[in-house]
Amino acid sequence: MRQTVIPIIAAGLALVVIMFFAASYCGRTDTQYGTLVGKVAIGPWCGAEPVGHPCTGPNDTYSSRSLILTGSFGNIIFVKLGSNGTFNASLPSGTYDVGITNCTFAGCHSLRENATVYPGRQTNLSVIIDTGIR
Repeated sequence: MRQTVIPIIAAGLALVVIMFFAASYCGRTDTQYGTLVGKVAIGPWCGAEPVGHPCTGPNDTYSSRSLILTGSFGNIIFVKLGSNGTFNASLPSGTYDVGITNCTFAGCHSLRENATVYPGRQTNLSVIIDTGIR
């Protein structure tokens, strides 16, 4: 009987060890993710705005663009902008350089934003792009 019990116990311990390492290696838990929320503002859209009648950009000013987030390990994540420039994304914790796709305005070339996402927390980010229109 003793010869049968020892292999069963050893197999059970081996299975527990394998499951532990697999769980810690294969994936991140929700506590290693944080949320990045905010808004991108692009403007102005005309040289002189009449009082009470602000100029607005093209209908797809925001919906045709995404944030480009480049992590410290070189990983790249795209976050689609809403129709009003807002965004909300659950991301692995870390620091990201921030860029915007399809951005050809004067302010895009000098964009030097970064965001640090902390586990289990919300990070707010506001990005302002100057079109250079005056």
